[in-house]
Amino acid sequence: MGERARRPMDIGEEKDLTMAFTGVARASLLRTRRSREDSARCKVGLGVGRIPGTAAGTANEKQARCGRVQYASAVTTTMAFVHEKIGVRTSQPVEVTDLTARLRELCKVRGVVNGILTVSSLHTTCAIFVNENEMLLNGDVREFLASLVPASYPWQHNLLERRPACEADRQAIVKNNYGGYESVELFMQNEPINAHAHVSSMILGNSTTVAVVDGELMLGTWQSVMFVDFDGPRDRNVQVAVLH
Repeated sequence: MGERARRPMDIGEEKDLTMAFTGVARASLLRTRRSREDSARCKVGLGVGRIPGTAAGTANEKQARCGRVQYASAVTTTMAFVHEKIGVRTSQPVEVTDLTARLRELCKVRGVVNGILTVSSLHTTCAIFVNENEMLLNGDVREFLASLVPASYPWQHNLLERRPACEADRQAIVKNNYGGYESVELFMQNEPINAHAHVSSMILGNSTTVAVVDGELMLGTWQSVMFVDFDGPRDRNVQVAVLH
């Protein structure tokens, strides 16, 4: 069967339909306008810590106008920032050090109860990771990385006679005060053969973040925050930053 032919609308029906669409459009416009006004009121209220209308802004006003009472409270909360450096002295070419106890002590001394703690290595041949601190496992990590990233591989970084390989590399040495030496030439004469240490550091990463809740590091039963030096023995520095 074919489609039923539609009856043309008369003038009265067209007028009613037009008025209906107009009413819907007006209602939509009004809702949009009210939403923008409420949003503006919320922003003002969040900025000063209360919603205008009464001296303190009642809970009903806050709920009705923005429904974000908890967020408004969070915005006005003062956060503290703790920043310290931890020294680590290594005695082996590749050495793993457990930082967990020192991080716990830092949180205790600095009064960190709840927050976020970030630990970062300040060296390009060291790494930070979270795992079990067990002697044989640490040995496995050393041996595996030694086989994965062998020091004997023909790394271009170790071709000291070709370095600095470009002007940008030379300027980087100058910018960093020649690594404590008097010239680029002296810096290169004292540069270690350590490309494998750089690559090992890249694989494990140079930082980790741990939550602090009720003064305790949120680590699993067997987890520890570990620092590994791939180019020791040296005096190293670890940066600790806590937002709480």
